[in-house]
Amino acid sequence: MQAEQANRLARTLNLRLMGLTVLLLAATLGGVGLYALSLFDDALAPAIDRKATTIARLGGDVIERGLTHGIPLARMTGVEEFLAKQAEGHPEVLYLSVEGPDGRVLHTHGTPPEEPPETTGETPMEGGAGRPFTRTIRGDAVDHATPLIAPGDEGNRVVGVLHVGVDRAFVRKELQDILFDIGVVIFAALLITFEFLLYLVTTTLSGPIREASRLIARLSEGDFTARVGRVGRDEIGRTLGALNDVVDAVNSRYEALRNRATGRAPAARLAETYRFAADHGAERIDADRIAAIRTPLFLFIFAESLSLSFFPLYVDSLLGPVPWLGREVAIGLPIAIFMMIWAFSQPIAGAFSEGRGRRPAFLIGAAIAILGFALTAFAGDYYQLLAFRSLTAFGYGAAYIACQGYVGDNTTAENRTQGFNVFVVGFFAATICGTAVGAILADRLGYRTTFLIAAILAGMAFLFVWRLLDERPAANRAASRFTLADIRAVFANPRFLGLTLFAAIPAKFLLAAYLYFLAPLHLDALGNSQSAIGRILMIYAILMVFLSPWTARLSDRVGRPLVFVTAGTALSGLALCATLIVPGTPGVLAGVLVMGIGHAISVSTLATMVPLVAREECARLGRGTVIGIYRLVERFGSVFGPFAAGALLAAGGFALSTVAIGAGIAACALLLLLTFRLSPMREKFE
Repeated sequence: MQAEQANRLARTLNLRLMGLTVLLLAATLGGVGLYALSLFDDALAPAIDRKATTIARLGGDVIERGLTHGIPLARMTGVEEFLAKQAEGHPEVLYLSVEGPDGRVLHTHGTPPEEPPETTGETPMEGGAGRPFTRTIRGDAVDHATPLIAPGDEGNRVVGVLHVGVDRAFVRKELQDILFDIGVVIFAALLITFEFLLYLVTTTLSGPIREASRLIARLSEGDFTARVGRVGRDEIGRTLGALNDVVDAVNSRYEALRNRATGRAPAARLAETYRFAADHGAERIDADRIAAIRTPLFLFIFAESLSLSFFPLYVDSLLGPVPWLGREVAIGLPIAIFMMIWAFSQPIAGAFSEGRGRRPAFLIGAAIAILGFALTAFAGDYYQLLAFRSLTAFGYGAAYIACQGYVGDNTTAENRTQGFNVFVVGFFAATICGTAVGAILADRLGYRTTFLIAAILAGMAFLFVWRLLDERPAANRAASRFTLADIRAVFANPRFLGLTLFAAIPAKFLLAAYLYFLAPLHLDALGNSQSAIGRILMIYAILMVFLSPWTARLSDRVGRPLVFVTAGTALSGLALCATLIVPGTPGVLAGVLVMGIGHAISVSTLATMVPLVAREECARLGRGTVIGIYRLVERFGSVFGPFAAGALLAAGGFALSTVAIGAGIAACALLLLLTFRLSPMREKFE
């Protein structure tokens, strides 16, 4: 009862303190964002006007040099090519045109509006170097015009006009993009604040309250075997220290009494009523140890996720001739190698962490990944990129499995699912932040700088674990090694085989092939900015964070997990067919959205089905072994996904490759259902 009251008090403190802090921060960031948007609004339009007049001035100077040599304006050659070159790199420029004195268009790049200029919008301007300008509204464009002057016998005369048309919607679109970027930054800042605040509140307030409650409950029952492990220097810490001193004093006096010849009988009578460390061993009370690893995991996944939205584009920028691979497959190769090394590094790193500890395994993995991030930022060619990303993958896998092992060490059978749910939510929260923030950083600072920032974030995770993670030997740490014979035994079960081949592998395949490879390339080809690509891709992680726990609870309540897995797999495949119905960027957005819904329905339920379909194998080989085999095999989808997507992209373009992958995933859902219907019925849970 006392423990329940303490837990209720701790939860109330957490919710109120964190809710108030996040609310205040959201209001502050929102105000700052609106103020920044107003500054952009005031500065952007004049800046674009200055750019347009600069283009007109430079273009007019070049054309007038030709006029000074006596070349008539109408007979000049190469003017269209020159105008096209002037417009390069300026997406806001709709057209550049040269008109004669009679208003007839002589040379043009782009299509000027047919509407005449609005005389009420005419504004005289000074463009520098004494060149006059007029600024008028002309249809969908803001027209900046400057006269072209030719020398003559009777003095200079106007022989034409150079027009630079700027898209009126460009400023609105830029402000809209900036508004979205500000919103994404605010959302990411709130998530980051929540993660760090959760750690601070848990380790300094709610956690110590729970520890004090558990220790007092043990003492009230006459149990003096436990003491609080880590004591802070604040008021709660001093209280816990005083309780520890009481426990130590009682145990010392009991041991002294037991060691005296005349005290053995009284000590024996005390031992019948009370529990002492000398008889039963000392225990350590640590509440909420999962919070200690969630923060460095968040930072580490944040670092790796920074490149999700642009990595295929970065590969493409370094890609030279690869004689043994086509361009599209070559772009997918670094992603496939990363996934493969990440998968196969985990058994090696897992064995190391079980023997040497989770903390040293994380530190070594993080150090390797930091080096990999930094070297990736300075990769000079495609082959260096392959090597450096392979290094990052090994470090990432080692750190990831160390975090996963730490959660397993510090949970019991009763709360392990809850512990891993905290792990998964932290993972996807970091993915949201990394995908969105990484896209903005790449857009503003470039790909290489973003990788350097990833190295800094991974370094912060390294320092966090090195300074603050207090690892203790785990009594329930057990290796989940398996042999080839174990793999054969598990895959002799047709339902386990079907679940792995037609649900688990397709889910990882789709994630790597579409979300990490095809979608960024397709969105870039459609002309989207890097920030827009990041915003679209982050939708997947948002759905996994907020929808997946709800669907998992619903699946447990309904008790028919196969329905959820089959429906989610089919939905995620059909999502990609949205590109046939809705073309362009909206189609990709719809595909990512519906794919996220499908995975939120199926992926959270997949892991719970493994012990159900392999009940006999879990009893014979151990649950950890069966889950380990399942996790290893499902990652083959991540390895082959980019290869297959690259080959399909080379063969038929974005539309064909996307629809082919979607149809294949939907077919897997049908095969999964057939496998369960046709295999022997061990357990009914359809």
